[in-house]
Amino acid sequence: MAAVTAGKQPDPTITKHVRAFAEAAPQILPPLFACLRSSDEQLATESTWTLAAWANHGDATLISLVNAGLVPALLSRLYLLQRSPAAQGPACVRDATSGLERDPLAPALIPIIRILGNMAHADDQIIQTLLTYSFPAQTHHANNTITAAAPSSLPSTAVAAAPSPAPPSAFHLVFSTLERSLSSLHRGLKKEVCWVLSNLAATNLPQVHEALIMAPTHTATTSTAAPNPPHPSPSPSVFLRLLLPLLISANFDIQREVAHAVYNLCRAGDGRLMHIVLPRMSAAADDVATTMTRAYCSLLRSHDPDATLICLRFLDLLLTRHPDGVQIVEHRVDGIDALESVQQHMDQAELVSYAQTIVDRHFGVQQEEEGELEDTADTKQEESYPAWRTQHQTPPRNNNAGGSGGFQFQ
Repeated sequence: MAAVTAGKQPDPTITKHVRAFAEAAPQILPPLFACLRSSDEQLATESTWTLAAWANHGDATLISLVNAGLVPALLSRLYLLQRSPAAQGPACVRDATSGLERDPLAPALIPIIRILGNMAHADDQIIQTLLTYSFPAQTHHANNTITAAAPSSLPSTAVAAAPSPAPPSAFHLVFSTLERSLSSLHRGLKKEVCWVLSNLAATNLPQVHEALIMAPTHTATTSTAAPNPPHPSPSPSVFLRLLLPLLISANFDIQREVAHAVYNLCRAGDGRLMHIVLPRMSAAADDVATTMTRAYCSLLRSHDPDATLICLRFLDLLLTRHPDGVQIVEHRVDGIDALESVQQHMDQAELVSYAQTIVDRHFGVQQEEEGELEDTADTKQEESYPAWRTQHQTPPRNNNAGGSGGFQFQ
């Protein structure tokens, strides 16, 4: 089933099979969801990959999965992994045979993170359905097993635990998993998490923005409720602290994905991180905003088209929203030279024109004559799936769209 739904091109045959699966969802999905609660780790992981491949076929397919019971099954799987012995230790351990460091949970977490990324990339109501889910109290038993969740047609072997009588909220469960996964040394897992964070930041959900921008950690609390909005902190949020080192020194493909995530974090909540939180941090020469901008300017010199575009968007946003943006770009990080390198070495006319526009608008004579700049940092925000994640091309998210979307969940 996973092989059929995971085609890399929009093959008509694959689409036909996916539609057939969708029509048979009431019969196919309950046994598949039950497999996510199985104590057989290989079965649970393979079943999650099947759902991840299916979830990659657009909003309509995601809605059919949610209506059929994806959310409780996925959260139960996530909760089981958090309670597993592997999750109680460090995010990476040294393999006794190869001597290499590995993340024991990465193979199981990656398909879950992939599903979360697709849900966050879709209509806001889909990810909101997951983040606000509450486990029914009657489904949790002291022996941590759920016999009722397994269809009668499945073997009557032990079905693994869903959450205990006092499970954490779905909100906390998801964000603590993202925080833990971003700390992992597993390359593929980090890349997936960065994509999820980028999509979450691009939603219109204020509570999500608070968790991404303000929270110092999501792993130190066992609260069963979503967090109250904290006051602006003089230190970076946990996600910003974890993302900045990757933006500075990770491999290029990770840097590029982090650049998208950090940029969307800076735009989230009407750009609060950029024009309120960052200015309240250290005013030293190497404050967070300066460090961040230096990393973007370095990435800008890679002359990779996708990286160049996101770096130009970031610089445009910084110069428009941050009170010290011009000072940072012109005097602290040699940003004008980085912008001019785009004009000298890139052959994409749109990127060259965008770089020139930024220089003219913020540093040219035009700025001195016109005074206040028009806030245009949000004029080029639509993003599609990154190339490494694309199996079937999906229409770009409209980052300025509302979260209602008109979708009907059963």
